[in-house]
Amino acid sequence: MGWALLGLKFIPMLVHAITSTEKKSTKKGPEKQDEALELMRELLTLSQIKTSSTTDSEVVSRTEPETRALINAMVAYLNATRDASETPAKIQ
Repeated sequence: MGWALLGLKFIPMLVHAITSTEKKSTKKGPEKQDEALELMRELLTLSQIKTSSTTDSEVVSRTEPETRALINAMVAYLNATRDASETPAKIQ
């Protein structure tokens, strides 16, 4: 169950890092992803949350490829939900 609690802490921070980076960054692609990942690390460092004997920022560092894949998935999801909410409903 530890992974579920970890996810409940990480996901809101990750969404914040992504949306904040989207609003402020002029970079694209991997460079923008790097910025979001760095902001995520900074948020975790500031929060000083401990998981067992490992800090959360260490967990992100050890799972960087997976975190990057999660960023890509969340950006695609956020883009799709934005596009869906802006598209008027079609009556058939």
